[in-house]
Amino acid sequence: MSAWHRYFDADVPVARLRLFSTVFLLLLAFDACFVMSWRGFAYGEAGFNVAHFAWLDAIQPLPSSASYIGLLLLAGIVAVVMALAGVSRWRAITLCGLFSYGWMQSQLDTYQHHYFISLILFCLIFFPKVDRTVPASRRVAGRGYALLGTTVAVLYFFTAIAKMDAVWLRGDTMRRIDRVHGNLAPLEEFFAGLGVGPDAFWSVLATQVIPLELFMSGAYLFAVATRGHSDSRTRNLCWLALVAAVGLHGGIEFFGLKIGMFSYYMLLLAFVFFLPTRVVVAVAGAVRWPVDALLAAVGSFVSGRAGILGLSGVAAVLLLGVGLAADLPGSFGACGLAAAGVVVAGGLAAGRNRGSKPSDPIFAAGVAAVLLLWGLSLSHVRFEFYGYRGTWLTRSGDVAGGLAAFEKARRYAPPDVLLNEQLQPVRDLPRKDVAPPQKSSERLQQTP
Repeated sequence: MSAWHRYFDADVPVARLRLFSTVFLLLLAFDACFVMSWRGFAYGEAGFNVAHFAWLDAIQPLPSSASYIGLLLLAGIVAVVMALAGVSRWRAITLCGLFSYGWMQSQLDTYQHHYFISLILFCLIFFPKVDRTVPASRRVAGRGYALLGTTVAVLYFFTAIAKMDAVWLRGDTMRRIDRVHGNLAPLEEFFAGLGVGPDAFWSVLATQVIPLELFMSGAYLFAVATRGHSDSRTRNLCWLALVAAVGLHGGIEFFGLKIGMFSYYMLLLAFVFFLPTRVVVAVAGAVRWPVDALLAAVGSFVSGRAGILGLSGVAAVLLLGVGLAADLPGSFGACGLAAAGVVVAGGLAAGRNRGSKPSDPIFAAGVAAVLLLWGLSLSHVRFEFYGYRGTWLTRSGDVAGGLAAFEKARRYAPPDVLLNEQLQPVRDLPRKDVAPPQKSSERLQQTP
């Protein structure tokens, strides 16, 4: 066997695949539905859009709030189904397409790590389909796992190379970012007391990130190449890499960078790739046990054609009800498509007895609907969406539309936020006195 085949085709414990796919997909569902979706407030306004790729502008219709939010909500539902019922090739292809087109359609979504999430979803396409009854310690084909680790290594290498310029090495970038929150001011003062000037402090702090990221790049390649070994050298390097990853991404969160959930994705990857197998097996078992027990209970209760069709009907009704109750542009369309998919899947499973556990994805879709409604009721997504949309429309000259959006924002406002006094000036505002709109980049940076 060649070195290429040994690197990509060596097997990997099922536990690593299960732990990563379950937690990553749940994080992605949360990210898409509750972190990203409210940013669709400006999509399609003024009939203007620039996609991430020029060819996409030539073939796609004008994006709208409904298209952006609908794609993300549908992606979130599919992600929950995959997290609970398991990864399959067609589910992974579907999720990769939905999420990727969600951010591709407009440069109003400028978070660079969304490119990376799409690459991870592409890697999931090559994960083997493993039955939930397979023991966590069993080893299976690891090509998708190797592709994932290599992708992460390339990411770290690229980010390290990108920092090799004078502005970064002087520390100007980090100093400018820290002015927002000043989290590192006490550390700067401490070193100033030791005689280290601010220029030297920021330069050293910025420069040390480069070798750290280069080390992380090599560590992922090493972890992939040695995934069948457990000697002391391998264990020690993996522990060192895990500590480095926690320090790097924990520091990013402490630094206050607004990069969404990127650090959480990277920490999950570090735990999956660098923790010892016995630890991963134990953690994966703890994470999967309640899910698998619930799926097994439902599977034993729902049997035969009538049971599958009945479960499909219940899940579809739940999805449609949540689509209406969500009260966001595109929410009913997203849940309607998910409901249609559930009905089709249930019909195929009942008619052909397809799949060893046909109730799993259908039940998971119903759970996704409940989680979506629960999450929306606990989060401020609707308040943020309608509040920002009201501001955007008002400054664009559509006072009536802005006022309607503000009224909806008031419906979903947190208990400590009162909008009556803030809304009165908008009610009295004539169209000719509307302030000019801000640049989209400025609006998107003004997060609550």
